[in-house]
Amino acid sequence: MPCITNETFYTVMTKLFDRMPNRYVSTHLLDFDKDNQRFASWKSERTTEPFDPFTVLCEAHGIRSLIAAIVSGAYFEAEPLLVVPVGSRYTVLDGNRRLAAVRVILDYERYVRYYPAWLHEPTPELLESLTQIPVTIVADRYSVWPLLAQRHSMGTENWDRYTRASFFHRVTDSYFVSDYQVANYLGIGRGELNRFMTPYRLIAAAEKAGIWNRQQMERKTIYYSLLAKTLQDERIQRFVGLVSLDGFPTASLNLANVGRLLNWLHGNKGKGLRPALSYVNSDIRKLGRVVECDDAMRYLDEHGWLERAYQIAVQQKFPINSDLHKVHNKLGDMLATVPDYEGPYEAEGLAKQVKRAADNLYEQVLKKR
Repeated sequence: MPCITNETFYTVMTKLFDRMPNRYVSTHLLDFDKDNQRFASWKSERTTEPFDPFTVLCEAHGIRSLIAAIVSGAYFEAEPLLVVPVGSRYTVLDGNRRLAAVRVILDYERYVRYYPAWLHEPTPELLESLTQIPVTIVADRYSVWPLLAQRHSMGTENWDRYTRASFFHRVTDSYFVSDYQVANYLGIGRGELNRFMTPYRLIAAAEKAGIWNRQQMERKTIYYSLLAKTLQDERIQRFVGLVSLDGFPTASLNLANVGRLLNWLHGNKGKGLRPALSYVNSDIRKLGRVVECDDAMRYLDEHGWLERAYQIAVQQKFPINSDLHKVHNKLGDMLATVPDYEGPYEAEGLAKQVKRAADNLYEQVLKKR
């Protein structure tokens, strides 16, 4: 595939935003796109296990409201599916959720678990109209990325941050579009695009090296914003080997520490560890302190308890009065039982205030040293 030049880039954009011809295609000739960006957070760099796009769309992307909208108000034909021909069939590049909703409606008795229980049955007229739906046929994937970027990165149907990052990675890595062109199209600087992409590149590098596996994470999806915010701490940048967020020097990365960081943020089902961060801003500051202490990091690896790891790190830097540590630990134990404790709301609030005061005292003492 040739590299897209600036001239070709703007020619493609002009053609895309002209009115494209539509046609009706039989629904049974339409296939889900297994490489669609909506599935990015479900697929690993190393995982080749087959998965069913229809099931993922129905169970993870909430199509019930879309089904209800179609059954109650008919199919919205003004925005056709974007498809690419594959032999005698068509793969849906954009509109996989709508295709899943249509499939459920056409066979609602079979897919009763996905069909809203409160919704009336589709009328025979609607079922007949859904046997063929409007599509826009394009020649290939790489030439339509500006349209997908407009719809899902700058429009009203935005993908989540990880999905957008995955999409831009594909555009620059597989479609041979420079990051400068992508940034220019989005109306942002090249550095801003690189900073946005850095968390994705870390995840991809860790998975490709087999250091981290998203199938083991405790969270259901990747918490991209949390990783991006965590990487703003310079101590954590040094921990994973990042010189800055504007570039991505692969040679200097500490992939083992990248894997540890991802486990701390997302948990690890295999080790029985939950995500370590609860209060984002204060906990990132604590994690920055932890990554400066080997004993604290080992404790966090084994137990996933950030509060204790933080205390270990602070004690090594400054052996503060042991009585204060005992009070801090006792408050932590009390807070851990709050969900099962039938005490007044005021007591819980007071305990949290005292705990925050202890944390602030730690930091103030350290700043004076």
